[in-house]
Amino acid sequence: MTAAPDTWSPSVSRALQWAGGLATLGGRDGTISPDDLFLGLLLAHPDDEGEVWCFLAHFDLTARDLLPDDYPAIDHKALQVAAAAAPSTPDPERWNVEISSVLAEAGTRTGSARVANVLASILALTSWIDRLGTAISRSGVSAGQLVPHFRDECVPELKFEGPRRAGLQIRDWLAERYPRRRATMPSFSNDRPDPSADFIGVGEEADAFAYLIASKALVPPLAVGMFGSWGSGKSFLMARIRQRVEQLSALAAAADAAGGATAGTSAPDGAASGSTQVWPNVVSVEFNAWQYVETDLWAALLARIFEQLSPEARRRLSEFSRVRERAEADREAALEAARQAEQVVAERDAAARTALAKAEATKQEESQVAHDAEQVRARAVEAALDAHARTAAGTAVVDAVAGAMGSDVADAVGEVRRLRTQSADAPWRQGRFWSRRRVVWATIAALVVPLVTVLLAVLDLGLPVAVTAAITTGAAVLTPMLRSAANYRDEQRSKVDEALQKVETKLAQHEQKARQARVDAEKAADEASDALRTATEEAEAARAIGIDVERIAAGLTPAGVLADRLAERRASDDYRKRLGIVSTVADDLEKLSSLIADYNASVFAGEHPPGERPGDVPPNRIVLYIDDLDRCPPQRVVEVLEAVNLLLAFPLFVVVVAVDTRWLTSALAKAMPTLKTDGGPLGHAPTPTDYVEKIFQIPFWIDPLDETGRHRLLRGLLVPSVRPAEGGAPPPQQEALRAGEGEFDTVDRMVAVRGAGLDLDARDLTITPDEFSFIEGLNSLLTGTPREVKRFVNVCKLLLAMSPPLEGGTEPTTERKAACFLAALSQARPTFAARLAAAATAAPSADLDTLVSNVAGAGADEDATALRSWLAAQPVPAPPAQPVGSMSASALLKRWEMIRRLRFTAEPA
Repeated sequence: MTAAPDTWSPSVSRALQWAGGLATLGGRDGTISPDDLFLGLLLAHPDDEGEVWCFLAHFDLTARDLLPDDYPAIDHKALQVAAAAAPSTPDPERWNVEISSVLAEAGTRTGSARVANVLASILALTSWIDRLGTAISRSGVSAGQLVPHFRDECVPELKFEGPRRAGLQIRDWLAERYPRRRATMPSFSNDRPDPSADFIGVGEEADAFAYLIASKALVPPLAVGMFGSWGSGKSFLMARIRQRVEQLSALAAAADAAGGATAGTSAPDGAASGSTQVWPNVVSVEFNAWQYVETDLWAALLARIFEQLSPEARRRLSEFSRVRERAEADREAALEAARQAEQVVAERDAAARTALAKAEATKQEESQVAHDAEQVRARAVEAALDAHARTAAGTAVVDAVAGAMGSDVADAVGEVRRLRTQSADAPWRQGRFWSRRRVVWATIAALVVPLVTVLLAVLDLGLPVAVTAAITTGAAVLTPMLRSAANYRDEQRSKVDEALQKVETKLAQHEQKARQARVDAEKAADEASDALRTATEEAEAARAIGIDVERIAAGLTPAGVLADRLAERRASDDYRKRLGIVSTVADDLEKLSSLIADYNASVFAGEHPPGERPGDVPPNRIVLYIDDLDRCPPQRVVEVLEAVNLLLAFPLFVVVVAVDTRWLTSALAKAMPTLKTDGGPLGHAPTPTDYVEKIFQIPFWIDPLDETGRHRLLRGLLVPSVRPAEGGAPPPQQEALRAGEGEFDTVDRMVAVRGAGLDLDARDLTITPDEFSFIEGLNSLLTGTPREVKRFVNVCKLLLAMSPPLEGGTEPTTERKAACFLAALSQARPTFAARLAAAATAAPSADLDTLVSNVAGAGADEDATALRSWLAAQPVPAPPAQPVGSMSASALLKRWEMIRRLRFTAEPA
């Protein structure tokens, strides 16, 4: 071992010690590479004011972003192993050629090799410039420009003896010369009309989708379809998106808790301090459709969602729970009392109406009875006493009126009529007058005169004397008879009077009965009205109590209500017990969505301070990740898509589905024969793609893995399993390194993860009025349904928000406008767009007019003619600006790799 040169600072010597220990990890022979020295420089100053830390943090990078994919994973255990294996003094014999060159250059430039000098020399290496260029491209910075400026301008000006550390000086220089570009988050228009208005290299895509999904500006529902063949990396990309969403959410929660901004950052435009543009509590729910293929889908899916929404870390205040339970019980009791009171009011109202109607009816009945009685008196009885009222019509009137009064009145009237009829004749003309005695007397009277006359004539008394004597004798005999007849007539008249009195009595009774019925009915109506009044007052009181209870219940926070709801669901285990019979799905989702919407609104209104523990509050959004759909039978595929469609009915869910489109198309065609894979004999039948487009708002196609990607993946997967070289690490020497809290924190935040920062200055995507007019002018290139137009707008927003940033301006040929133009062409004429991109790749210096001519020569005349017509209709800009036809091939290709993947079907040939 040789002693360290005097030109090395103690920090560089410490970095070389760390590099020596790191070089033994992953089964390597201990030869130190620039990668090892780079990490050594980071660990030499293991805090957020260190030179390497400040340089990386400015671009939202970590050391892992710049290290090769096959570099050994570094965790706490590996760091301790490296510390134990580190030499006490640097050993130049273990340096490779690049290390020697880096240290020599660093010492030569400044006379003293410090951490900043060595970092600048490492970054100047060709391989590191390429890595750095890829990592910082999303910030719109060129590594070929940055590294020389950093090495020749920044490092020589550093004041190592001053009060401000070198890392902070580097951060200040970068902030001035290369201001950090703020991330832009695309907005999104869902399908609901709104009149107001890694190893395989998928980091950029995952970051763009993660910001979109976690953004507060996004108004769900949103469904993203990850399409590709089996093994193309769909599941990995979905996992990266999920991890990044969770990472952004956690960082947002930490930023809110810390007051919204860290040193060197500020709150976004228009955002209050302490509030980020990303939701701090986004809940991820993974659902493998294939694992539940034998069970009821909705039961399994809802059970999974509610399990994730009730993590063990959620804590609920017991006092709030008791208050809520009491409030809920009081509320239910008040509602029940109000319902019962309303029912009593309804019943008593009906009773009062009935009583009033009955009282009115009895009044009419009483009047009718009086009228009928008067009829009987005036017509029936008097007619019965009138000897001339014996016609059939008169008899019928009397019978009808008397019959209406009742059978007793009818009988009495009949008796009067019979007696009067009888009394109207002479007694001797009435059969009842001739009793046996009267018959005998009448016979004697009839015989006595002739007998006396004959007898006296026989006695020779003379005829006159005989006649006179006979008459005298007959008169004496008839006198009792006549007296009896007079008595009979008097008796008949007396009975008639009695019968008349009886009729009057009966009529009076009926009148009294009707009168009493009316009085009783009126009394009952008054009582019913009083009861209704009392019931109404009681109902009003019950409603007032219910309103007070509702007001108390409204004071309960949505967080607590939701926590209780989820705890209740989890405790009841309804979904697990009722797999196959889930009748409350829509109701529960509606309640869940409503509660979370209320809570999110209260967050925006500032009713909840930032920094609340995510486990103690409701989720701001639920992201459902569905995988392995392309393992399920056709009917289950349709059921999952139907479930996704139902979830999208609630502004709570974002759904990401990974599926092989070949399987999806085949399953839909088999399960739904109406869908024709070829469009039917006339080409107008609905296809599986039409069905899928109705479900997903953003399609994304996964490219197959190329050879380089496979190599990176292979090495990255194998490195953790490589055993150390024979003989193990060299034994520790005196003054060996120790891995402490600073080093552990450095590994956790700057080595073990890739770019994990949350851009606190993130802003909503904006477009200029000139860009708006240009995109609006693309309308004539588009075809299709409103859904397709809306998808085009969403794609444009996503393309413009992605990294690296696109060049803009007022000219018609900017990169931003070129991306939107090619997106419109790709959606309306995908085959022509693919040929145009291929022509641009073959002729990078050509312009759009030339490319269209080249493609037209390949046989795409119809599409080329339509595009030429559109180009001819575009306004001619004022010089020196060039027309749209002058758009360069490089501008067209800037976003082509992303555009061609935002589709539902395989890439056009």
